[in-house]
Amino acid sequence: MDDAEYEIKSDSSRRTILVVGAGFGGLRFFIESLNLVLDQHRDDSVEYVVVDERPYSEFGRGVAWASDQNPNMRANMQYPERDIGLEISHLSQMPDNKKLKASDIFTQRTKIGKMLSDMFQDAIKKAADHAIPFHPIQGDIINILKTGATYKAVLKTGKLIKADHVILALGHIPPTTFPQLFDKPNFIRNAWVLDTAQISKIPSDANVAISVSALQAWTQSSSCEMAA
Repeated sequence: MDDAEYEIKSDSSRRTILVVGAGFGGLRFFIESLNLVLDQHRDDSVEYVVVDERPYSEFGRGVAWASDQNPNMRANMQYPERDIGLEISHLSQMPDNKKLKASDIFTQRTKIGKMLSDMFQDAIKKAADHAIPFHPIQGDIINILKTGATYKAVLKTGKLIKADHVILALGHIPPTTFPQLFDKPNFIRNAWVLDTAQISKIPSDANVAISVSALQAWTQSSSCEMAA
């Protein structure tokens, strides 16, 4: 939902929980917080506002698992190791006794993203089933101000969101860049946008610098492993 179309309303009888970021971290907090509220039978005590720059349809995916990721890009951690309270291998209904192939273990990022997105939608439905308000906003928060016992989050549009609690689910620290390398022909600032054909054009004996996360790696392209 575009924040320009969203009139920010709050139920004064409920405590407003503002979650900034609707990626993996925001998803995990929302699920665990919602389960805790329901376990304690406090359905009428809270409401959620979730703000993210990406559209509502991408909630749960974040950047790493977004639908516009390169379809050839696979997860860089083995599938069963990704845990959000339940292993994703369980969520995908993969039989425990199945002998996993490499394509199963290192699955496509977009496939994991679809599962995370579905999980977010399931959690939103679960909240709705218990009459717990959930307000999604597509927008950019530029400041958060402490006002007594509450907070005011300022959207880029100038609108304010009043919240009792603020959760910053903003993901990893931005990657380190190396401006002194920008004009070098074999410096790759964003390895994730390369497809197989582009990678194959790099000579096997070329020295290539790849900036990814906070790592500067000089390596042979034939043995290069891209890691998040």
